[in-house]
Amino acid sequence: MSSSISFESGTAIWTVINFLILLVLVHRFALPSFYKMVDDSEARRNALLTDLESKVGESDRLIAEYRDKISAAELSAAEIISSAQKEAEELRRQQIQSLTEEKQRILSGVQAEILSEKKRAVDDVRVNAAGLIVSATSKILKREVAESNHMDLIRSDLAEFESAVKA
Repeated sequence: MSSSISFESGTAIWTVINFLILLVLVHRFALPSFYKMVDDSEARRNALLTDLESKVGESDRLIAEYRDKISAAELSAAEIISSAQKEAEELRRQQIQSLTEEKQRILSGVQAEILSEKKRAVDDVRVNAAGLIVSATSKILKREVAESNHMDLIRSDLAEFESAVKA
């Protein structure tokens, strides 16, 4: 077998030396900046995760706060509605009472007016009756007639009185 590939020890040594120099240079110059870049990226990722967690916590707190505010608003609205219903019922009761009092006042006024008119009518009847009695008496005294005529005069005056009372 022919050896087309031969091993040269000088080349191998220089290759190893070059490799070691390259490793030292990569380790000295490239790896620190690569590690720094990885550390910075991880720090940014951690900061973003921390910020995200705080924002999630804040949003959960705000959601709970808004739910509490909504519950309080619903309770307040229910109280306002209840209060308004009570006020409306009280106003309705007061209006009914006021209208009832007004009705009683009007009814009392009408009854007083009826009594006044009745008294006036009775007074008018008394005045007319007194006038008729005086008239009948004067007619009787003016005439000297028999006793039966007196009764006829009294009956006719009473008839006049009754017709005056009916009118």
